[in-house]
Amino acid sequence: MVRVQTKLSKAAKCLEYFSTKQWNFRDDNVRRLGEQLSPEDRETFMFDVRQIDWPSYLKHYILGIRQFILKENPDTLPAARSNITKLYWLHKAVQLGILIIMLRVLLVRNSAARGAFFSLLSIVLRICRLIV
Repeated sequence: MVRVQTKLSKAAKCLEYFSTKQWNFRDDNVRRLGEQLSPEDRETFMFDVRQIDWPSYLKHYILGIRQFILKENPDTLPAARSNITKLYWLHKAVQLGILIIMLRVLLVRNSAARGAFFSLLSIVLRICRLIV
C-alpha cells in the first residue's frame, strides 16, 4: 500500500506544475509551416491533428505513462485492470447502499416523502406495464 501511495504522490508531483497554471500557446508558426508543406510531406509528418486517432493515441499515452513514469511492469496490466474493475463495482455497491439507507431513513421519518415515493413507484410500474 505504501508503494502505491508513493507512486500516486510521485505522479501528482509531476503533474502539479502543469495542472495548476494557466497555459496559452500560439500556433501561428506551426500553421504556416503546415501550409508550406508539399502533399507528400503532409502525409509523412501528419500535421493535421484532425487525422489523429484520439482513442488509440490516449490508450498508448496512458500505457506509456504507466510504464515509463510510474515504472510499472506491462505484465501486471491484466491484474491492474481486474483490480480497477473490482474497485469500480465496489464503489457502485457502496453508493447503492448509501442511497438505500438514505431513502429508508427519509421514508420512515417523513410521511409526505413516503407518499410521494409510492406514487412515483406506482407511476413507473404502470408505464412498465404499458411498455411490456
